[in-house]
Amino acid sequence: MNEIIRIGAVNSYIGQAYAKCISDMLSQSGLNTETILIDTVGIKKQQNTHNISYFSEMEQALKNQTVDIIVFASEDTPLDIPDDYEILAFTKRVLINDAVITTQSNLSIILTDPREEKIEIGTSSNLFKALLNKESHFIKSIDITGNLEERIQKMASGKCDGIIMPFSHIQCMGYWRYITEVLDANTFIPVVGQGSITIKSLSSLKQNIKTIIRDLLNDVNTEISILSEKEFYKNIDTTPNLPIFAITILKENNIQLIGGVISLDGKTMVKDYQTGEQIHALELAQKLAENVWQKGGCDIIEQTKIDILNNNK
Repeated sequence: MNEIIRIGAVNSYIGQAYAKCISDMLSQSGLNTETILIDTVGIKKQQNTHNISYFSEMEQALKNQTVDIIVFASEDTPLDIPDDYEILAFTKRVLINDAVITTQSNLSIILTDPREEKIEIGTSSNLFKALLNKESHFIKSIDITGNLEERIQKMASGKCDGIIMPFSHIQCMGYWRYITEVLDANTFIPVVGQGSITIKSLSSLKQNIKTIIRDLLNDVNTEISILSEKEFYKNIDTTPNLPIFAITILKENNIQLIGGVISLDGKTMVKDYQTGEQIHALELAQKLAENVWQKGGCDIIEQTKIDILNNNK
């Protein structure tokens, strides 16, 4: 194919890393690519939930036909996709775990000595704030926003002792030297959909280009997992950044989906699971959400929304 595939990404180090990853994968198959970096206003805070505002600029670039595809972290994949747009692919998931980044070589979340002063860990995730409260009374979560490089700068300036970020982000950025520990995903459950790169386009993009991109980039197992986790989340609530978690385990043609909700103080958790064939993954996610909701998840979510509003006053 002689056409150049124009890749749009947020104008940041992590955005450039995602674009390079996708460009390299396409180029290895003989396709021509061009990366176009898009200036965005970043992530804005609204009532202590983080709405992904960069999509407006990214989607505008698609509408203006400045780019053919946009690429971004899979956990940012919208819960609902309008008919004008299409998710073409999810790259193969890497490690879904989160990791602790710090300049203090002896800092550990897991091994924190009760006799020491509380350590301050920066995160924008209400899920992680809840999990930190559940797992340790010797850690204080500090609200910290921005992309990876911005958060590292804030940490270096003394805003916190360390930060929690997805391992996949750190891997893309090459910031291995800052990692002090990789967190157990069964204890510190990741945000839904984490660990991949999402490729999105207009539905009107030429079919041959969409087919090529999907064939080259999409990992079916990753797609099933991420869409199932996102389906569970949106059937609990569509408000962003709630302490809702889900993780999938695929084996042969079957899927086990584990999901639940946790209160911000970490004291109350409702958790359940569903197992079945992968072809019924979305229905299993919906059933799991219904079970969690009926077992008390509804009360946790409603109280969490109140707590978030109060915390933001």
